[in-house]
Amino acid sequence: MQNETDLSAKEKTEKQGARIPEKNEHQGRQTCTEEKKTEGQEKAHSVRPLFGGLFYHQTLSGGKWLDKKHRLRKNRDFQYTYKKGRSLGHPLLVMVFRKTRRPETRVGFSINRKFGKAVERNRIKRQLRVIAGSRIHQIKQGFDIIFVVRRKAKEASYQDLDIAVYHLLKRGRLLGGREE
Repeated sequence: MQNETDLSAKEKTEKQGARIPEKNEHQGRQTCTEEKKTEGQEKAHSVRPLFGGLFYHQTLSGGKWLDKKHRLRKNRDFQYTYKKGRSLGHPLLVMVFRKTRRPETRVGFSINRKFGKAVERNRIKRQLRVIAGSRIHQIKQGFDIIFVVRRKAKEASYQDLDIAVYHLLKRGRLLGGREE
């Protein structure tokens, strides 16, 4: 026991073969503070998958989420738009729209329960929200627009939905708003 008390802590670790890395020993590895971001990469706010292998922080063709002021949400607004609005059809979507006195354009989405379970319905709504958010500044101001999803949209890709929205807006002569 006596010889153990004579040893200092430094000698004890050296004898046991403990290895303490030097300050900058791993030059090749990057630490969290040294991570380099690639050009155009945004900071991740969430890591949950969105759809098609993409994540919430990633943008789709320059798309962004639809702001709350551009969303049509009240039941009476939906009902009035259905009653007084014009409708245009496409194999994937139906667009119902009307002119309003509001300064901004509002967009709403309608999906029947026959379309599928909530996961499938919400997936399509998320995709359409991103598409509408990326096109909201191209749309003329002062309209309420509802996109009604048809069953064929279940098999459609994001690009197919984007093209369908573009064609419906073009046929309704709603494109031509301010560009940003």
